[in-house]
Amino acid sequence: MSTRFKPGDNVLVVDDLLATGGTIEATVKLIRRLGGKVTDAAFIINLFDLGGEQRLEKQGLPVIAWCVSGH
Repeated sequence: MSTRFKPGDNVLVVDDLLATGGTIEATVKLIRRLGGKVTDAAFIINLFDLGGEQRLEKQGLPVIAWCVSGH
């Protein structure tokens, strides 16, 4: 598998929407398995009530979002 990063590189994961966090969690696991160090995850929208932010933060992954919807 070819990647755009080398083992040990810092990686920022970017997506448009954070809901439950399942897709990003799988992405982070793959990047880590390939040797990348995921430093943060950035989103346009975070649907806070669906628990994705909490799920990722339990893994030590800071979440950045431009728009947060929910309580």
